[in-house]
Formats: sequence, structure tokens, C-alpha cells
Amino acid sequence: MKKKTFLIIFLILIVAVSIFFYLGGKRGVFLSWDLKNVPDTIMNEICLKISHPDNIYYCLAAVNKDASYCQNSHMAAERKLCQAMAERDVSYCRKIKEAEPKKVCDYEVSFLTDEFDYCEEAENPNMCYFAFLYRLHWESRADEIKANYCEKFDENTPDGQVLKNCCLAFKDQNPSLCQGNKYCQSFFKQPLSFCNIKFESPGSGPVSEDECLLHRALSEKDSSMCLNIESEEGRDGCYADMSTHISPNLSFCNKIVNSMVKDMCYTEVAIYFSEH
Repeated sequence: MKKKTFLIIFLILIVAVSIFFYLGGKRGVFLSWDLKNVPDTIMNEICLKISHPDNIYYCLAAVNKDASYCQNSHMAAERKLCQAMAERDVSYCRKIKEAEPKKVCDYEVSFLTDEFDYCEEAENPNMCYFAFLYRLHWESRADEIKANYCEKFDENTPDGQVLKNCCLAFKDQNPSLCQGNKYCQSFFKQPLSFCNIKFESPGSGPVSEDECLLHRALSEKDSSMCLNIESEEGRDGCYADMSTHISPNLSFCNKIVNSMVKDMCYTEVAIYFSEH
């Protein structure tokens, strides 16, 4: 399945994309909200580019911090996720029982609210912490990584030490702190030939060439390098991550083929503008 492929390939992208497969995957949903009454703002204009109705409401709720849009969500977990994003309130995440939307909620709201410690409540705290740090690293916000963040990783787990070293390397922007681990080194500038090396991703098995090439594009901040990725799915993910982490640019979203990934990209850009 595509969702599982994304989970293996792009840690952060799957979190955002999962929202849209979860919210917008139900075909035949009609717009029940009078969109003519939506305020005329740049963020809302971006939200209205979205193709799937439920995703439009999710985007509008998140960027306007208005949970009333969430009333169009027909499932309890979906509605709580929407409310959590609209109100920047992690308490809604605690009420979600379904595994996938709860994980999405944990990852997204903890980052949006800058509540790193909230990851303690996630099913897999190590990966939630890493998702948080991954974004700070690519968004050139390493100065926001506190020393105690790296101490949060459970070194008694198989992947805990690798992720802790990644955290230390991100914090100091120093790949030598990766202790020679190729997965960690992949988040820093490397030649394209680096992707000929086989190495493992914590908890996900071998790192695909697509993921490695994505990291080359992000580390160089060069969207043209997304064209080095052979698969359409991988290129979509590259353009989405360029927009989400490097530059909130609608032109990247417009290059995306998959409608769900494109919807996610529009929403991430709209949220960025709502926060800046």
C-alpha cells in the first residue's frame, strides 16, 4: 500500500500525508459549509485550492484556529484531530483511540505547539521526538534544539542511541557527532554517490535510494535535485518536503501529481503563513 511505502520512505511526510488519506479518503463527500463566507485571506485562498472537501475544512480550521470548521468531520477521531490542530490543544489527541489519527495528532500538534515533552505520551516516543527534531533540522532551526532533548531518547532500545546521536548532530550541526552512522550522516551534505551505499533506517529497515536522494535535495536546498528521484511517489514526496521544510512555496505543491500529497502540501504552506 502507498501509505506503508511512505512510512518507510519519508518519516515526516507520512505523518502529514496520513492526515489526508484519513480525512479525505472518503469519496463522494459534499461541501456542506458555505465557503462564500470564508474570510478573504492568503491562507484561506490556499486552502480553497485543495481538491478533497474534508481536507478543505481541516485546512481552514488549522489556519484560522477555528474549530467550527471541524463540525463537517463525520467521525469522532477525525473531528478531534481537526479540533486539536485548530485549537493547538494536545488534550484532544489524548481522546483519540484509533492508532493512525492519534499518531498524526501526537506528531503534528506537539510540533505546532512546540511541546516536545508531549511525545512522552506517544506510542513510540523515540520516533515522535525524532520527527520533531527532523523538522527543526531541515527548517534551519537547530538553535531551538535544547541539550535536554537529546537525553529523552531511550538508549536501551535498539535504535535509541542512533537517534540520540542524530539529535546531537542536529543540535551542533556537526555530522562528526553521528559517530560514523550513515543514516545520521545522510541528513547532512553528501555527494550523490553517497546514495550508492546501503544503510539502515531505525525501525524501518534499509533506507531506499528515494529517501537518500530526498535528503540530498533537502541538504542542498535544491528542488531541481528532486528530478534525480525515479519514482513519481518519491518525487512528490521530495517537492512536498521542499515546501514544508525548506521554503513554503506553492510552486513546489503545483508540481505534485498525487492529489492527497498535493492537498497536504497546500495545507502545510497555509499553516506556515498563518504562523508567520
